[in-house]
Amino acid sequence: FPSHDKLGESFELVFDNVVVITSGAELVIPGGNLAIGSGDRVNVVSETSTRWKITGGNRADGTPLFDNSIVYAIALG
Repeated sequence: FPSHDKLGESFELVFDNVVVITSGAELVIPGGNLAIGSGDRVNVVSETSTRWKITGGNRADGTPLFDNSIVYAIALG
């Protein structure tokens, strides 16, 4: 993810292949690393100029990527 000056900027990523996204200093993923399949959609938002957070998304079949209670707990933390 690129550095930028617009904090709170958000966008949706749509994947066309199978990948594993790794949580780290520049990308926060609720629950840790995330396996993504073709057609999955991931929502990300910038927390700082160099740090992004996955806030949700859906699998290609429409099911959520995360249990909403996990995302809510992390948001409160």
